[in-house]
Amino acid sequence: PAISKSTKKPKPTAMEVFLNSIGDDSVQKPTTSPRASIIEELYNYRWLIAKYNSLYKASTSSCLNFWKLYGAMLRLLSKITRQLVCTPATSVPSESAFSMSSYVARKERSRLSVDSLTATMFLKVSCQKQNDLYREIPQI
Repeated sequence: PAISKSTKKPKPTAMEVFLNSIGDDSVQKPTTSPRASIIEELYNYRWLIAKYNSLYKASTSSCLNFWKLYGAMLRLLSKITRQLVCTPATSVPSESAFSMSSYVARKERSRLSVDSLTATMFLKVSCQKQNDLYREIPQI
């Protein structure tokens, strides 16, 4: 007897039914490798960014708004983006530099020229870096 294989189409998932009802048929299927996941996310990113740019006017907050809207769909890329796009609330090195320059150029040293102040700041930072490197070397 001949064996016939039926080629039934699998029943659509609830997510597929929902997306089809709103006119969006892009459903992410599970991938087999991390490389495939990244490639799919890059493809989806290009599609989503084109969609976003067609719907919204460009502004200084466009990047943040895009990732708020689509970050959950692009999990791998959003992790990388969080590291690259974030801005620290404060910058300790810059605050430290301003503090140090105000100390060096205080009232008692008001005759210090700009060049002398710059050279002093450079030497201070260079010596500090040298000391930090020296501390990292294991003692014998």
